[in-house]
Amino acid sequence: MNTALRDGLVEVPGALPTFASAGLEARAAMIGRIAADSHAYIAGLLGFSPETQVLVLSEADWPGRTDTPLYGLPNAFNGTLVVAGTEAPFWEQLTEMVAPADQPELARVYGSVDGAIRLGPFFDLVAVHEVAHVFHEGSQHFPRLWLQELFANLCLHSWVAERSPESLPILLTLPRLGAKAAPETFAYRTRDDFERLYSGVGGPNYVWFQFRLQLEAAALYDRRGAAALSRLFEAFRLDDLEHEPVGFLKIDVEGHEMEIIQGAKEADLDFIIMTDHDSPRIFKEGMQGSYEGVLVIRGMEVIKGCRGTADMCASILAIGLANYFDHRPLTFQQVLDEVNGQGGIAFVAHPRGWRDWSLKGITGIEIYDILDDVMDKKWKFPKYFFGILYSYNQYPAETFLSILDRPDWHLQKWDQLTQTQRMVGIAGNDAHQNVRVMGRQLDPYPLSFRFVTTHALAPQLDETSVLSALKGGHAYMAFDLLSDATGFLFAISGGGKEAMMGDELAFAPGQVLKTRLPTPGLIVLTKDGQQFRQCYCSQYSIPLEGPGVYRAEVFLQIQDRWRPWIFSNPIYVR
Repeated sequence: MNTALRDGLVEVPGALPTFASAGLEARAAMIGRIAADSHAYIAGLLGFSPETQVLVLSEADWPGRTDTPLYGLPNAFNGTLVVAGTEAPFWEQLTEMVAPADQPELARVYGSVDGAIRLGPFFDLVAVHEVAHVFHEGSQHFPRLWLQELFANLCLHSWVAERSPESLPILLTLPRLGAKAAPETFAYRTRDDFERLYSGVGGPNYVWFQFRLQLEAAALYDRRGAAALSRLFEAFRLDDLEHEPVGFLKIDVEGHEMEIIQGAKEADLDFIIMTDHDSPRIFKEGMQGSYEGVLVIRGMEVIKGCRGTADMCASILAIGLANYFDHRPLTFQQVLDEVNGQGGIAFVAHPRGWRDWSLKGITGIEIYDILDDVMDKKWKFPKYFFGILYSYNQYPAETFLSILDRPDWHLQKWDQLTQTQRMVGIAGNDAHQNVRVMGRQLDPYPLSFRFVTTHALAPQLDETSVLSALKGGHAYMAFDLLSDATGFLFAISGGGKEAMMGDELAFAPGQVLKTRLPTPGLIVLTKDGQQFRQCYCSQYSIPLEGPGVYRAEVFLQIQDRWRPWIFSNPIYVR
């Protein structure tokens, strides 16, 4: 939570830290009471209480305190709830969505003594929707944006129905009348549009989507009550969000520390890198150093202006930092500059969401991430559910591997980038040990850690050596749950020169490209992103075919399918 956002505001007494623009203290006190009571209500249902602050702002104080440019659109990010303290100009557009025949009903509910329609009471209640978003930040990941918004609307409706039932007409009248607007009135009308653009559809169009979701939430509450809220949350709960390529483990460090170490030992890991969501706690309380022979390296994940899914958002894994820094006032380029200035390394996680590859200071990208792989197969969720139901207890590893296939998009993007710059590839395994379906623990640490790893070719096991290996691309990625890939070699020798993965060398006659596997597999060699040689063998040496960017992929045949096993980092031949 960024307390610097309070600067210049007036503190208003309340159960939650509440701050207001000058002159809006009375309104802030009222909104603060709604936020605090709904916060306590949701905490009672979900069993935890995230740190939260409330900012009630004038239009002049709005810019710079939120990434949402439209004044009057309530929002929440990193524990900060931001709402308008005055009537917003765009609210008037919402009344225009209501048909002329329904305007009298709108006036009966929202009319003021001067005859004008005032939507302030409605948007005061919407503060509860934003409080709900604070609860799922960092503790849960909905696979679709509409599910995330349905959850927030369900929290809002449940609180109003149970704690302020007299306000139900205020909550439901505008959504009911506004949702009746003809879909062709809006440029974007489908849930696919919503997933693709989210709030980018524009203010009234975005609110139209929210109106429809609010009515769905009301219907769900009428059928199931507040229990639907907690069940929806638990269905996708990820209390400990993690990334881990033999070391990239993104986890909220609220306990489980020795479980993590024990899981790493059972998976035969030498090191893990903790990339928790950015918080000063990482640098005050986070694990660092050696724990029972497992090296723990500290890092953090920087997510800016985004609270969506992996196919919409990207982040920076900042590793090897000396000190915490607040990324909120910084651009992505400034974040990269800060990471590199501290001697750290920066990887783009969930690269589909990354928008500007011209930025300087990117060490590399995730070429595989379990979450990305799962989200690519949303249409297969029913199949996975039945696999879990019938097979997981007897065949947990096989069930886990059912999501595995070649990350085509990521590899194509990686090959494109390496044509013009050095770009290290790593893997993220999103190990959680908190995903449960019908009582089954789907992701115990040992299984998650072994699923996919990044092998660093470091001369010794210490932080400096491991980070140097990763920065230099002296690493390869492997699905060790298929078979232990330790001992894999991809190198160039001859002509008086030697090169390993990540290295750059000048082409010379007599150079040989060598690949060696710990067990036979299908070796596929690529040059400049194009496959050009393959061999089913354990050792493969060929003459180097001129300058280019070379890498190797290895596949294992499991029953009737070729499964990806190893991806090398490139060798750059100039």
